[in-house]
Amino acid sequence: MATRKRGSTPYRVRRSTAVLTAGFDPRLSVGSARPAVFRSSTYVFSSPETA
Repeated sequence: MATRKRGSTPYRVRRSTAVLTAGFDPRLSVGSARPAVFRSSTYVFSSPETA
């Protein structure tokens, strides 16, 4: 786990969470404080029959 500081109190962040938020810039995301996380999958098939 990584340790980050919020204000003056350090708190622990799981590595998977740190990876999701690393390099996030709210100015490029319409001001949202954190990136949105969606649990979804996208599949591509050559035709509806193969799906």
